[in-house]
Amino acid sequence: MTIDGLNFKEIKTVWGNYYQNTNYSSKSIEDKKKIVGDYVRKIQPKSVLDLGANTGVFSLIAAKAGAYTVSADYDPVAIEKSYASIANQRLLPVVMDLMNPNVGAGWAGIERKSFLERYQSEMVLALALVHHLAIANNLPLEMIARHFAQMGKYLVVEFIPKDDSQVKRLLAQREDIFPDYDQNNFEKVFGGEYKIVGQQAIKGSSRTVYLMERR
Repeated sequence: MTIDGLNFKEIKTVWGNYYQNTNYSSKSIEDKKKIVGDYVRKIQPKSVLDLGANTGVFSLIAAKAGAYTVSADYDPVAIEKSYASIANQRLLPVVMDLMNPNVGAGWAGIERKSFLERYQSEMVLALALVHHLAIANNLPLEMIARHFAQMGKYLVVEFIPKDDSQVKRLLAQREDIFPDYDQNNFEKVFGGEYKIVGQQAIKGSSRTVYLMERR
């Protein structure tokens, strides 16, 4: 009763209102949903880990397709909105910072497993995420691809090029020291860890969503 009576007091966070401030048109969002849904139904994974999930829009697609889905994001407001608005027993929203994930804890560091040990999955979703890791956090594409491959056999990943307004916003705050951040190199680097099974451009944008299978 005490917990049921608690109310979340919303605060303003960076990504709490992501879908109200995105550069997508409504048609582009619907096309992206269709692409992701097609990929999930093609593979029919039993489990999905959605990284940078925000309010869980795409997590819910996986959950409705029958996959047990963990929807992870570091923004607590986004996760609260996901938890409050989605009634699906196959969906678990969790707060997790991919740049600083939960580590093993308790006795000898093994009593409670780390996030990555607990949430291994058959498929990983990484939508509108790679540019944040590569540009905002200076991670080489090789490290990103290798890390994703450790989490699941299949990957649904979105590449957002430099001409996209969201990437321009990141680069407006810093020097562009990323000459290798382009679609050809993205495919080459990720191709070292994965076989590209499918790719579809999102209508009305310069973004592409890939389906990949770990080698």
